[in-house]
Amino acid sequence: MARRGNIEIFNKVINKSVIYYSDPQFNDLLGQADTLVLQAIVDGTPGGETVTVQYQTSNDGAPIDALWKDVSGFACSVVPTSATDVPKSDMDRNASTDAMGALGRVKVTCTTNTSGVAVRVIACVRVDV
Repeated sequence: MARRGNIEIFNKVINKSVIYYSDPQFNDLLGQADTLVLQAIVDGTPGGETVTVQYQTSNDGAPIDALWKDVSGFACSVVPTSATDVPKSDMDRNASTDAMGALGRVKVTCTTNTSGVAVRVIACVRVDV
């Protein structure tokens, strides 16, 4: 396999009760992957937190959530216990049995803090040659 790209696809401060998505400019690149590794990094948090990065796939790039499907079992979860327990990260890789559509994106959420959690997501994309 050849590495196609190693790119930061998300870098934002997020809040509870809001769903964030990677920029649509990366949808095609993420969908091309035969093997995709996601790394979620929490760079800053005001306290204990769970940040989840869920890979989603679609054959239609519309922003309508119903057209995107969570890829079961392909999610990173980062759990810093306090404001001093960062940076902290988790990585996950798609399985060979995962149904991967033509396009991909990540959904980013956090559980408790409304005062902002700094999150980055890096994708390593490999394409069979």
